[in-house]
Amino acid sequence: MKKILMISILFLTACSSPPEPPQVEWEKRPEVMNTQIMNWTPTSNVIKSDNINSSWSNVLPGFKPENRLYDDSVFYAVAHSEKIVVRTSSFDSYWS
Repeated sequence: MKKILMISILFLTACSSPPEPPQVEWEKRPEVMNTQIMNWTPTSNVIKSDNINSSWSNVLPGFKPENRLYDDSVFYAVAHSEKIVVRTSSFDSYWS
């Protein structure tokens, strides 16, 4: 009985065709959807999450403070860090 039911379902779904798409009414006047340009301004804020409850680390090899083109994960890590450890071969060259 199960085989007949499965075969009939398979047959009906395999032989069915999708519905016809709605036809475009070309004689109607087009409607304008967006009448204004969005006023978007970028922000430099990272919203801190209240749901961080695990420990993790993020390593930035070749970090250069003057490089401002880091991805979001770097800023997320800085915003959610309890401490930041800086490892460098030369203290003077890093902070100068």
